[in-house]
This record gives sequence, structure tokens and C-alpha cells, in this order.
Amino acid sequence: MVHRVGVPNQRFLVTLGVMATTAPVMPAPASRPARRSVVVASISGLHGPGSGQVRLPRRLYWSGEDEDAVFSLDDPDQAGLVYEQLLDSARTVADLAGYLNADLLRALWPSLGMTRERRQAWEAANPELA
Repeated sequence: MVHRVGVPNQRFLVTLGVMATTAPVMPAPASRPARRSVVVASISGLHGPGSGQVRLPRRLYWSGEDEDAVFSLDDPDQAGLVYEQLLDSARTVADLAGYLNADLLRALWPSLGMTRERRQAWEAANPELA
């Protein structure tokens, strides 16, 4: 035997002396609109360093302490982390052109993690990455 007990904003089911709660039926929240990716029209304009160390400013890398913002582009894992961070956080083409290097981007591209939408936007503007 099931008894339904009404309580504001909740429904309870009582079955054989065991009480279980169920969440109120609420519409699913609308997802937040995605931020548009900044994409360069041609990767040939990317003249950032291709090796050595790079320090990202706080506006492009806000995790950790200041010394955590220095990365070695000679280490493929660190270079990939830097490029993923830049592709995600850059707000201007100037940010991309100053920190990304066309040759290094080509080399890292297949292994970079990013949303499908961002990857498609970059590959549409720069077919040589696809």
C-alpha cells in the first residue's frame, strides 16, 4: 500500500513504513550560452615563441601562484597545457598572435584538448590544421 503525503515543495512516498523523498519536478535549467572562441584568420600570423620559456600574464593564466605561470615550450606536456590555456582564455587576436607559434601549434594540434566547437571554428578558418 502506498500513501502519498503532500508537503510544500516536496513529495513523499510512504511504502510499508519506509519513507523516501523525491525531488520536486523542476524544469531543467537552460545551459549558459557558450563564449565565442577567438580565432585567427590565418595561423601564419602567429609569431609567438616556439621554444624556451614563456610566462603567461594573470589574465591568461589565473591558476596558482605567479611562478606557476612560467612554462617550458620545449616540454611537449607543458607546451600543450600553455596552448590549451591560451586557446581557451584569449580574448583578442593580439593575445593569440603574441603567444602562439604557427609551427608549434601545427605540431601540437592533434593532441590539444578543447571543445568540438572550438576545434571546428579553428579548422574552418585554418584548414591546414584539420
